[in-house]
Amino acid sequence: MSVTKIKMSILLSSFLVLLVGCSSNAEESTPPVEATVDEEEPNEDNKEEITDVYDSDTKFTVFPDTLEGVVSAPTGEFAGEAFANNKEYITEILNQYPTATGGWGSSEADEMFKQIVMLFAEDYQNPFEGNWQEITIEYPDIYGGKSQLKPKLNVEIILDASGSMVEKVDGESKMSLAKEAIREFTSNFPEKANVALRVYGHKGTTAFDDKEASCESSELVYDLQSYDEAALNNALGEFTPSGWTPMAKALKDSMQDLEGLSSEVNTNLIFLVSDGIETCGGDPVKVAEELKQSDIQPLVNVIGFNVDEEGEQQLKDIAESADGVFAYVENQQDLAEQFDRAEEIAQQWLDWMLSEHDRFDKIFKERQKKIDEYYQIWEEKKIREEDNLFKAIEYLAAQGKIDTDVQDYLESEVRSRILDVNSGEVDWEYKYSSKNNDERVNADLESFDTYFENAN
Repeated sequence: MSVTKIKMSILLSSFLVLLVGCSSNAEESTPPVEATVDEEEPNEDNKEEITDVYDSDTKFTVFPDTLEGVVSAPTGEFAGEAFANNKEYITEILNQYPTATGGWGSSEADEMFKQIVMLFAEDYQNPFEGNWQEITIEYPDIYGGKSQLKPKLNVEIILDASGSMVEKVDGESKMSLAKEAIREFTSNFPEKANVALRVYGHKGTTAFDDKEASCESSELVYDLQSYDEAALNNALGEFTPSGWTPMAKALKDSMQDLEGLSSEVNTNLIFLVSDGIETCGGDPVKVAEELKQSDIQPLVNVIGFNVDEEGEQQLKDIAESADGVFAYVENQQDLAEQFDRAEEIAQQWLDWMLSEHDRFDKIFKERQKKIDEYYQIWEEKKIREEDNLFKAIEYLAAQGKIDTDVQDYLESEVRSRILDVNSGEVDWEYKYSSKNNDERVNADLESFDTYFENAN
């Protein structure tokens, strides 16, 4: 026996002897007192009622029917990990659950299921919430900011075929030089851009008797379409310079040629080639203003071909009224240079179309990659949540908290819950899919794709 134990035995013996002595004296001097036993008061701090186990404060939708409902639901305490990783803590909570009675679909079973889901509900996130940006077409400026390139390019040439175009420059008629410049220009035009040719003043003569008929001569000899060499050459061979100069009428008619081609999605260019002033009483300056205010909003290029001072001033006024540009040319080379500007714009348009489409395609692929990544994340979370819920139900059954009927019911509810979560996944996958991104991007993109597809 150790020393400590011996000392304790001695002290205990002494205490007993003293106690006996005191008891004898007490019996002689005091009357007997009835012994009482105080009932132990419960500790309120440690008191746990089973009814307090359930979380009745948190608002939680077990079966969300929208993507927003899935992603906005509170995340469970044990989300993100397998049941086994937190089994001790989970079972401690489950052990306090009341027994669910009432069978299939009972209120007790429904409440128990809700509480279980609230423990394991995963953190489902919207992959693009807050950082999805609409794609907008980046329209390049042309002509020093006077206009912008748009998904569709349309060019209409309005050629003066009045009698004065028969005059010669460098040994050839102005008309011959103009036709040659047009042939060269259109032959290098992008295949899917559109071009049209309208001529005016090509009927009658410069005689006063022919004025009325000649002033009505404005004809679209090559309809707005992609370049067709044979058809354009045939059109250029159909007229010769002969009559008066109904410039205002030709400009007015060009609005009809381009009708419906809104500047929202079309780059509309007009090249007006003339060697003189309006001679039919029209007001081409006023018509130019109407062009500017119209839906087509064309960029009007006015080319004065070896024009006199009076004619030059009127052509400048036309360009200014249309917010366009004016150029004076003396010969074929000068005229070709003006059409070269249009050719450069056409090439710029084609390069821009291709680069924008490539940019969109890159963005769509990046988004689809992100969608695929989030799809995998959602799949992992769904599988983990489903597995955790089943394990919790199995544990409750093993502990006698639920019978077979309730267990079957709860397991069927798990499957319904996962189906609803899956519906949310399908929702965002569809909403953000590159195949359906027109729901998320603006009308410009839809128009761009539509026209680009038509152009190819």
